[in-house]
Amino acid sequence: MEFGIEDVPPSDPAPWEHEVALGRCFAADRVAGLPARVVIYRRPVEARAEGRQALRDLLREVIVEHVAELLGRPPEIIDP
Repeated sequence: MEFGIEDVPPSDPAPWEHEVALGRCFAADRVAGLPARVVIYRRPVEARAEGRQALRDLLREVIVEHVAELLGRPPEIIDP
């Protein structure tokens, strides 16, 4: 699994995204040789968090949510 950071999400949101995405996950593509990836969008995360502790908490929440999605597990299992 790889983790990456981009400044902002692409301008083409997924159909189910009704607000600015804080991150996205991409399943592994074995044909293309790409590992599973989690991308965090820095500016939306910073804009939503109020203070350093809130930023840490939000980053943790976004990462756990996407890792759980890739692993097919509830977030509570990934980070009890």
